[in-house]
Amino acid sequence: MEIARLSELSIQSVVDYICNGTYDNVDYKLSPNLSNQIYHSVINKAKEAPNKNIIKQIKNKLQLTKINHMYHKLNRHTMQMFRSHILEHLMIGFLDFDDFGKKYKDENDLVDVVSVLEDSMTYYCRKNLKLLTIRVQLNYQSGWAEVVGEMLPNLETLNITGIKLTGLEFPNLCKSFLKLKTLDISHCAVTNLKGISNLKNLEVLIIRGLNLATPEDMDDLFGCKKLKMLDFAKSNRNEGASVMWNYMKCGKVLEDLEFLDCNGTDIDKSMVEVLMNSILDYSTIPGIELLNSSTPQLMIKSLHYYIAVNRNPFISWMLSLFRKAYLVQWTEDGDQQVLRDFLIESGTKSKTLTYDIEKLNAAYSCSWNLFHQLQILNSPLLKVKKLCWYTVDFLASKFAPIIPTKQLNILWNMLARFDTEDAKKLCERTDLLDSLLDFLHLCNTESKVFMEEHRESINIVLEVIYSMTNVNDETAHHFINKKVQKIHAIPLMIQLSDIKWNRWPEQIKVFEILVNLTRVEKNQLKGYYNYLNTSIGTYLATVKAYCSMTILSSLMCHPNQNKKKYYKWKIENTEMVKSCQKIQTSHISMDLEFYLSCSILHDTLKKSKYDGPVMWALLTMKAMLERDIDLVEIFKDSGLLSAVQRVRSEEKGVMKLKLEVLRLLY
Repeated sequence: MEIARLSELSIQSVVDYICNGTYDNVDYKLSPNLSNQIYHSVINKAKEAPNKNIIKQIKNKLQLTKINHMYHKLNRHTMQMFRSHILEHLMIGFLDFDDFGKKYKDENDLVDVVSVLEDSMTYYCRKNLKLLTIRVQLNYQSGWAEVVGEMLPNLETLNITGIKLTGLEFPNLCKSFLKLKTLDISHCAVTNLKGISNLKNLEVLIIRGLNLATPEDMDDLFGCKKLKMLDFAKSNRNEGASVMWNYMKCGKVLEDLEFLDCNGTDIDKSMVEVLMNSILDYSTIPGIELLNSSTPQLMIKSLHYYIAVNRNPFISWMLSLFRKAYLVQWTEDGDQQVLRDFLIESGTKSKTLTYDIEKLNAAYSCSWNLFHQLQILNSPLLKVKKLCWYTVDFLASKFAPIIPTKQLNILWNMLARFDTEDAKKLCERTDLLDSLLDFLHLCNTESKVFMEEHRESINIVLEVIYSMTNVNDETAHHFINKKVQKIHAIPLMIQLSDIKWNRWPEQIKVFEILVNLTRVEKNQLKGYYNYLNTSIGTYLATVKAYCSMTILSSLMCHPNQNKKKYYKWKIENTEMVKSCQKIQTSHISMDLEFYLSCSILHDTLKKSKYDGPVMWALLTMKAMLERDIDLVEIFKDSGLLSAVQRVRSEEKGVMKLKLEVLRLLY
């Protein structure tokens, strides 16, 4: 299991203190780097905008330089908190217009974005700001670009996706932000790029979803001599030629261009080849990369680029294309080889995505889209062991308790398609089992409400643990010796089967796991006899009772040399006999695997010196024979007939059962 670094544990502790309101007594401010990480975690942890107390602590205890408030409403308190920091990056989403935000709207429902920014930042902060992402509303008051440009003289990155720029607003914007290096005007209703040549320092331009209908609409773009990345992925198709073809028709070259992103456009594989061999002669420009989803190679190249520049929404979008494209188009062995190599190469790197909530979603999408499909799982070209390694590297990384279900479903779907040998290979990675146990420990320490919310995940975890401990004795041994927060795995499972899950079907699965463990390591379970015995209660006619009696009888098969222990076992044996006398054979469940029942029955009859386990074994045999007379030969072949014949006891009930079983066997 991956061990969290000390810095991560410290940051998480501070996050918990702030969210719980117990960080008031600290009288110093943390460094900007730590402050940014803590703020990001606090915001991600909260489903709603931070409350007044959290905002107060962020204001007084942190030194923020980067704020991402895209997914929470902006209100008076958060804006005051912004003003207490000297920011370099600010990302804001939408105002709470039901409250004080009404003052930022005029009678035409246009937003006064100038006042929003003035009230969110001090003079020094505005002079210092390098990055601004703002999506407060679709329509702003006219003239905003010129005023904001003077307000933010050192701005280098501007993202106004979805903000309508009509008339002269776009040319005015280009004149007002002369230091821009990155500009995102996707879906801003811009129909002509005239004026963009004023941005002499521009290196990255994102113009997704724009209707640039003619080559003339794009001609001014070639005045941006320093442009390195041009992105019009997912652009709308026009009635005539696409944006990509209009760009080509300009007949000009951006000499410093390194990346041209046309993912999601109507550029297919053949058109890409035409583009690469067109009169523009891209081969003469060293280092240029065409990002496109027409081939597996280009899709992988695009994904690597998006990960490198932390464009998380595009990562998720690209990953979703993997599955669609693979299912529909990729049928050649060469294409499958490309995908397989990519999976194996990037497998261990996937864990680095899981420390950030936004990237975590992308990581989930990656594993889900790539593995939840028969074509990949059943491909004869894939080496199962390497595929297992990739999956476990991802799945064994630290669970985020708020969203574990999809990650667990991936694992369960994988196991369902593996045969026994494949499952054993997967079980070699005990770090996966560690992670599952940590999740169960978390559930055990939380409330019943929490457990109900995560019931699907709990079911999957129990099924996976049952499968792993059933097919691999080494895994079962590791499970028995595992500690979670100083609690051994077995008492953890006992606790799970006790109070909170009372009358849950999951309780039965816990007992079935304990039956697996009894098979490989009986001595470790002896100390928990009382837990198991008292848990039977009124459930004598259930699978739970069957599992409990299986475990108890197995424990009592071993002789105890210590006289004190012998006296204890004698008392427990008496209790077990009383329990067995209440059981009717018609109520004994046979849902467990037969081979497991048969081996335990034989060991119980042969090794036990106590009446309780023997009585239970005879009851079980009688119930099985009454339901299926064909089991007679199987029982004889397993040595059960001779084992029954050797049974001796002073307990009349035991001898009576012995005769009834022998009558059925003969």
